[in-house]
Amino acid sequence: MGVLESEIEKLFKKRVEKIGGIAIKLVAVKGCPDRLVILPNNTMQLVELKTDTGVLSPMQVYFHKKLAKLGVSVKVVRGKEGVENYGII
Repeated sequence: MGVLESEIEKLFKKRVEKIGGIAIKLVAVKGCPDRLVILPNNTMQLVELKTDTGVLSPMQVYFHKKLAKLGVSVKVVRGKEGVENYGII
């Protein structure tokens, strides 16, 4: 069995803190990305967390497209490996 999304969220929060940032959980509306990440050097990202096999819901796809029209992108981080590599250029 793979890693649950709740575990991915815990690992992600720790990863962001390790690289000097904070990850704020968003619960605004259905389809909203999972986290607002604030990193050093005035960098902010919206992040959607998924398991290795997780797929975006139709509402998430809609919301991400709506944000893209406003010039805001959403980074999708998948699985434990995606979390471990987050922030590495």
